[in-house]
Formats: sequence, C-alpha cells, structure tokens
Amino acid sequence: MNVKSSNYRRIQIAIGLPLILVVSNLGLGSLGKHYSGLRPLMGEEVLFRGYPIERIEELNGSRWVAGIVSCAAFTYAHLSYWGGAQLVIAAFGGIVLTVLYVWRRDLPSNMLAHFIADGTGFLLR
Repeated sequence: MNVKSSNYRRIQIAIGLPLILVVSNLGLGSLGKHYSGLRPLMGEEVLFRGYPIERIEELNGSRWVAGIVSCAAFTYAHLSYWGGAQLVIAAFGGIVLTVLYVWRRDLPSNMLAHFIADGTGFLLR
C-alpha cells in the first residue's frame, strides 16, 4: 500500500481481483464452499501486511520491526480459529508472506501467493 510506488493499474488489480473471486465463487457449487476462504485472504493481506507494515514503519523507521509485529499479529489472529496445532503452519505462512511484502511492496503479488497457498491446501483436503 505504498502510495508512492503504486500506480493506477496496481490499484485496479488490488480491488478487482477480490471482486472477481467473490463473483466466481457464486457458481462453483461444492467447490465454492471450499474456496469460501478466498475472500478473507484478500482482507488478511491488507489488514496484516499492507496497512500495518507501512504505518508501523512510518512510526519507528524500521521495516523489519514492522514486519515482525505484523507477522506476530497474523499468527495470533489464527490462534482462535485454527488452534495451537496449526499455529506453526500459520506462523510459517505469515513469515513467508511478510518477507514477500517487505521485499516487493506489492500487495497483489501477496494476494496471489496467499491464494495459491490456501487454494492448494483446500484442493488437497
């Protein structure tokens, strides 16, 4: 969500991709039920990567401290839903996605990576 490096096309992708996924889920039947978790992943990328990393970095000047705080919040948020057994998996995913965002500063790339990771998990169930 770095406004300086964002351009109009990236904003269109960041807004359009979740809308396309929501609409496409409507006609998927039972597969759509498995992919109902796709909508939250778009929100997670904004709420746990895009916004907090940029704001925390503004406050303390360190993108890595911002990434650590963001990753800790992401992992903790998954504790209540997934439980302690899946915490390691959520933490690993959070680390990978946080490093990707800090490195590239490209939210649509994070959304795609999150989509692939979650989608693969849902399909292999």
